[in-house]
Formats: sequence, C-alpha cells, structure tokens
Amino acid sequence: MKLYKFTIVKVLLPLLGTALLAGCSKTILVSYPSQLAPARKDLSDSKYAAAEKQITDESNSQDAVLYNAELARVQQIAGQYKASLATYRKAIQEVEKQNLAAKVQGSRVLATAASMFTNDNAIPYLMPGFEQVFLYQYQALNYYSLDDAVNALVSIRKADNQQRFVKQQHYQEVVAAQKAAKKKKYDYNPKTFAKYFAQTQGAAGKIKSSFENAFTYYLSSVAFEANHDYNNAWVSIQNALGVQPNNDTIRRQLLEVLSQRGASTEQMLRYKLKFGYLTTPQIPKNQGKLVVVYEQGLVPPMQSLTIPIPIIFGDLNQVQKVAIPIYRKNKRPIPNLAVDLQKLKMGTTSVVVNTEEMAAKALLEEYPLIITRTVLRLIAKTAATHEANKKDELAGLIIQILSNITTQADLRSWLTLPRTIQIWQGYLPAGKNHLSLSTGGLKRPVTASIAAGQTTVLWVIQIGHMWRVNVMQL
Repeated sequence: MKLYKFTIVKVLLPLLGTALLAGCSKTILVSYPSQLAPARKDLSDSKYAAAEKQITDESNSQDAVLYNAELARVQQIAGQYKASLATYRKAIQEVEKQNLAAKVQGSRVLATAASMFTNDNAIPYLMPGFEQVFLYQYQALNYYSLDDAVNALVSIRKADNQQRFVKQQHYQEVVAAQKAAKKKKYDYNPKTFAKYFAQTQGAAGKIKSSFENAFTYYLSSVAFEANHDYNNAWVSIQNALGVQPNNDTIRRQLLEVLSQRGASTEQMLRYKLKFGYLTTPQIPKNQGKLVVVYEQGLVPPMQSLTIPIPIIFGDLNQVQKVAIPIYRKNKRPIPNLAVDLQKLKMGTTSVVVNTEEMAAKALLEEYPLIITRTVLRLIAKTAATHEANKKDELAGLIIQILSNITTQADLRSWLTLPRTIQIWQGYLPAGKNHLSLSTGGLKRPVTASIAAGQTTVLWVIQIGHMWRVNVMQL
C-alpha cells in the first residue's frame, strides 16, 4: 500500500510540476484576462512604459507568441515603430514555425502530457487564424510609419496569403480531433452543446467567417492603388466587398479602382445600380486622397462558463462539470469618428472590422477541438481516479483534488487588439489641411499634408481617453 501511494505521488507530482513550471504556469491557475487587465488599464491612461513592463516580464514564456504580439502592439501604440517591428518579427517567426509543424504533422497539437492532467492552458498558445492575419497587417502599418513602402507591401501580400492558409489549417485540425476522439470511442455532436454556445453565437453576430479580414483587403487595395497596380487593387477590393458588402467606403473604393482600370460605362452602371448610387465617385484633379483608419477601444476578453459533460468509460457512467470559454454579446454602442475640414463636415468612419465578432466566430469554429480535448482529458483523469480508488481512496482523492484545482477555461487571446476598425476616405486640396476629429464628446485637431495624386493615411488609435494619431504617406 505504501509503495503504491509512493508510485501515485511519483507519477502525479512531476505531471503537475511540469504544468505549473511551464511558461504558461500563471494561466493554469490565474486567468489571462486578469493578468492583462493592469496593462490594458495603463494603455487607456497613456502609461505605455508601465504596460510594456508588465508584458515584457512574460515575453520569454511558453506563450511567447501571445506576449510578443501584446508587447509589439503596446510599442506600436506608443509610437515605437522600430521596436514594434522587431517584436512583431519574433511573433511572426513563432507563428510560421507553428504553421510549418502543422503542415508536416497534419494538425497542430491536440494535447500534451501536462494538459491531460491540468487544462488547455498547459498547451503552448496557438494563435488563431484571425490573430495571425493581424500580425502581418500591423507589421505593414509599422513599415508605412517608417516610410518603408516596399516591405509594407510585402507584409500586405503575406496577410492576404495567411487568410487562405488558415482556412485549410482549421479543417485539418478538426479532422485530427475527430480521429483522436474516435480512438477513445467519443463522437462529438455539436447539437449536444448548442445551448452552451448560444452566447458566443450571439456575440459573433452575422459574421460569415473569422478567417477573412475586410480591413486587410481594403488596405491592400489602397496600397496597390497608390502604386498604380490597379489590377491587384481591384482583386483586393472585391475581396473586401465580399466580406463587408454594405460598407460605403469599400463600395466607393471599388468604383474608384474600377474607373482607374478603364471600366466600360455598362460595367460602371451595373455597380452603381447595385449600390444604389446616382453618381459615380469622382477623383478630383490637383487633390490628394485621405484615408482615415480609426481603431476604437479594446477587444473584450473571453469569460468562463461551467457546463456538464457526460463521461462513459468502462463501467463508469457519470457527469462531470468543466469550464469552457465563451463570449457574451457586448451591448455597449460603437462610437464612430467624425472627420471635419475646418467647419466643413467631410464624413464619418464606418466599421470595417468588428474584432469581438471575429474572435467570437473563431471560438465557435474552435469549439469542436476544445470539447474534444476536454472530453479526452476527462477520460484520462476519470480513468486515473477510478484505478487509484480501487487500490487506495486517498490516492484517488489526491488526483480528484488536483483535477478540480486545475480545471480552468483557457481564456487566452490577444487582448490589445482594437474592439473595431473603422474607415473613411475622401479627397482634399494639396497642401496643409487643418482637420478636426471627434467622437463621444472628445475632439482633436490634426494637420495633414496632402500631396496631389497621392494617398495620405490618418491612423487614429483611441482607447478610453487615450488618443494617438499617426500621419503616413503611401
């Protein structure tokens, strides 16, 4: 009996120790949103150095890809574009390494030895597809901020390619999860869990896919257009329209590119009728294009929900409670940004990306993997507890206690992303233009130098009372 107790402890403690000493040890017992809350508060108070320090402390952990993405984003918001460039590069290298492994193995890791006795937080953070696209998108904006249009275009093309890759990657993961579950005689049925996923479904709204980012497509079109590459600009804006068919700025960009490509009168009329426009957007001579990109707020974190899961294993037939991540629909209104030229109202930004909807949709697409891993983990824990109880009730109790302590939902996600990205575009006279930006009672004057026939981007980031405006020339 003593020998058996010693064996149980000898087996269990290293497993638990492996999990707790892993780079993600904090998230096993303390949720990731709780860890990031102080840094998010610092950002809204413009305390960039404090936010950076809190994140840097974890940037060499097992979840380095996530912490480096957070760190790069904080550096970017602070205007430290060279530092952000280098940090994003680290995150991108890690993502490319993970994706290469997925290509070779057929899927990303379903579970690890540590995670089988703890929770999903013991698995190194695997960045979901929509977050991967954001990496390349923000790297492009870093390059533009540093007047490096060549590398900016390279990053933009990579962002486009990444959107295609993650579609296939997700399919492979689901297939691998189904195979793993089949070996354990478990059949995942989404209808069984539909009521638990309802809140996340509501948060996702009517978004079709988490894999496609309309802003990345729109930015691609504007960048290609600025380089007089109207064919690629046309392809990109068509992709953007496919994701956001009712966005007025995307529609106007499509008609502008169509005109620059030498569209026929019939083709132009067809799109005008489709959009309900009476006139064709004109490209004035001796004026320059102004694109306003407004990043508003911060994406909300996931929350935890406890649900019952039936476990049938050998002579066991019981129900156990587990925690899964969910999103709840955010009912706060989404403010827009008004753009005025002196006393002339130019226009208002409109949402092109709702990050919280993309995140919720990505979670919905991930649920088959999450539930499958959870069930396989429960089977392993239940089997260990059952076998231990047969020989020693104390050993079984120890396993059960450790299992309960470490049963936490995986709430990790990139939490310094904006809640929404909004866009507006128009034309201004060449020279210095004194603009006024306003939203929710906040107002800020901005001077933008416009060059005739060229594109200027106002990149506006607003988190709480923190504003940052960067003027870029494409």
